[in-house]
Amino acid sequence: MTYKGSIKRILFYQFISMMIFNLAHPVTPALIKELSYPDYAFGILFATMSLLSFVTAPLWGQLADKIGHKKVLFIGPFGSALGQLGFGLSTHLGLTIFFRAFTGAFSMATVSVSLVYLAAVSSEEDKKKNLAYSAALTGIGSMLGYLLGGLIGEQKYQYTFFAQVGLLLLLPILVLFCIQQLKDNEHTSAAAVSFRIIIDKVSLYIVQPMGKVFIYTFLLTFGYTLYTNTIPYYLVTIWNMPSSFVGYFMTFSGFLNLIANMVLLPMFLKKFSPTKILFVESLILSLSLFCFVGFKDIRIIIPTLTIYLTFLAMYKPLNQMIISVSTRNDQGVIFGIMNSFNALGMILGGLLSGFAFELSYNLPFILAAIIFGITGCLVFLFKKREKIPKKSCQLR
Repeated sequence: MTYKGSIKRILFYQFISMMIFNLAHPVTPALIKELSYPDYAFGILFATMSLLSFVTAPLWGQLADKIGHKKVLFIGPFGSALGQLGFGLSTHLGLTIFFRAFTGAFSMATVSVSLVYLAAVSSEEDKKKNLAYSAALTGIGSMLGYLLGGLIGEQKYQYTFFAQVGLLLLLPILVLFCIQQLKDNEHTSAAAVSFRIIIDKVSLYIVQPMGKVFIYTFLLTFGYTLYTNTIPYYLVTIWNMPSSFVGYFMTFSGFLNLIANMVLLPMFLKKFSPTKILFVESLILSLSLFCFVGFKDIRIIIPTLTIYLTFLAMYKPLNQMIISVSTRNDQGVIFGIMNSFNALGMILGGLLSGFAFELSYNLPFILAAIIFGITGCLVFLFKKREKIPKKSCQLR
């Protein structure tokens, strides 16, 4: 398989897998309403899924480094299918939460490891470009999943879950045709996959320059989740929109994601570093979301929300770029750790979104705006600290 062929196949796989994984999101509010679960349940369900993602992401990355990416990518969808089947058929809140967590544990075998694989097969000069393509395609795939899931579940939400389970069971076949095993990571070590190794790696890398990227990832995902986990429920319960409208709205978001990562981000990267773009992006996200909450005029809401959704799409590839150019070894573990920080933000964002919505339907958006602002301040402070030693040396 040629280099370009490997890149195209893994990007296609990421696109398809993210479309399948997001089919059930637009019908989850309908599930909660039909089963008469409390409003905060949408936050609990998302948080439990994210909790298991947080715990298992580095384990899957470590396992992929040892037995091979292809084997892990083949295994993951089977567990996800079982989890989503139970999630869609459960009628008791406890069982619904359990199966949501089960899905979270296995989803990282696909999401995290496919990203590691892309970084591993990319040449150094193409990494930034390929990660930007990945972000754009997975974003579009996610939003198409929202659209299809909403349309399929228009009459009965269970139909969407059945479709998702069937497609998940077909995903391993795609692995066989699209993914080629990397020769340099087959059986790299006989040591067992363990949390002890992961804790040691976290302790090692958190104090290095890439440690700040883990912090950015956590905060930005925290704010991102407060918004994205609330908006479907907000549209259904506050604006009284059907599940299909949620799909249309998220598809519009996906279109903006495509523009951001295929057009705007490459253009920005020609003139600015990923860190500078991340700083400006964080401030724009904060200001635009405050405007979305503060103004009631639709002529202001639409453009500010459009700006927000466009820049929201950039934070993941920017963080991935900073990480990928900072390390050559342990990429499976490092990307797994980053995905754990990502999942930690999803856990807290998911929990807080549900309980904050109970207090005020605008509160999750306000909190997200504050967190984005804090992130921008931290990016500025960390960047300023990096320059201080250089100035001190010049004075001497």
